[in-house]
Amino acid sequence: MSQEPVSDEFVKSLLAKNKQSTKGFEWKALPNTVGHRFTFETALDCDEVTLEGVLFRSIYQKLPPRTKGIATIQFEEIQKVMIQVHSHRIWAIDDDSKGHKNPPTKPGATPRLFDGKQLTSRAHMHIWQNGEESYAEPVAAPPNNLEGLFQLTTACVKIKFQEPFVHPLKGVQEQLFNE
Repeated sequence: MSQEPVSDEFVKSLLAKNKQSTKGFEWKALPNTVGHRFTFETALDCDEVTLEGVLFRSIYQKLPPRTKGIATIQFEEIQKVMIQVHSHRIWAIDDDSKGHKNPPTKPGATPRLFDGKQLTSRAHMHIWQNGEESYAEPVAAPPNNLEGLFQLTTACVKIKFQEPFVHPLKGVQEQLFNE
């Protein structure tokens, strides 16, 4: 599939419009060596027209606890939500312990507040700027769970989901994580 360049103007326009998911929450399990990993993706409608090449996508991963001697180590969940235009993440929030390192200011570009900086916040928002997705800023009031991340998404980028939020682990018993 050929891809047109994604302009900053297109991204601003798209994010400002009201959007609707085209399907309900159908989480799909992804192959993973440890833990459980799920993805949910849906096309988006705008003015009752499905936007070609535009997807909302979420990734959720829960790692099992590890035991070393008498210590049990609990791992934090990894949660990501994003809007993609073809393969470009034009907007995203990542919530994981890896953090994010912003690239330095490009020659000739206007410096941004967090250019070249390591973000220490678990949650950071990727913002499409200057034709790229790599710049991120800390989320001022990060949500404490996946449902909160979806609520923040609906407020930030005007998406309405077809049905109330359903967690990917709904109905999964905790002992399955200790397999």
